[in-house]
Amino acid sequence: LIYNEKISLKTVEFTDKNQDGIYEHSIPLNINSEQNLVAGLYKVLIVNKTNKVSDAVTFVLSKPEIELTGNFKDSLSAKGELLIYAEVAVSEKNRFYFQASLYSTNNLPIGSTQVSTELLPGKHWISLPFDGSMIIDVGESGPFLLKNLSLAKVTMPMQRAPMHQPEYFTKEYALNQFHS
Repeated sequence: LIYNEKISLKTVEFTDKNQDGIYEHSIPLNINSEQNLVAGLYKVLIVNKTNKVSDAVTFVLSKPEIELTGNFKDSLSAKGELLIYAEVAVSEKNRFYFQASLYSTNNLPIGSTQVSTELLPGKHWISLPFDGSMIIDVGESGPFLLKNLSLAKVTMPMQRAPMHQPEYFTKEYALNQFHS
């Protein structure tokens, strides 16, 4: 395991514990782990001495600069679209990307939305607009279910946070409240 192309952190051995032909090794990344890994670029250099083959895989470890607070609210826009607001806490100024999916209460997929915006440190409400015509096409009234909420920091490479499943249900809305 190599940090930032310069520092060799440790040597690990890949094992096939479940006998499925795939050799694996995991590195715990929680606070209580023995290895406290810091943000940066990591490389796992893989050397197979038996077959005299080597390869490498790299990954970026970053501290999330944005988190969901767990607070949501919703309303209708003047244009007849559904607006779901997600509250986020930001630790550093940056440009962030949000993507989310909307479902009916019968779990029918309605559509998705995406938003990108620059945020300063602090708490912010992010508006996730869902076009009214998508809701009309499904033909079901609300409440609606917000699922598959993805947050990312816009960098190269894009730093994605784990997918969230907020299970947030909106208020009840009639189909005639939405516009194409």
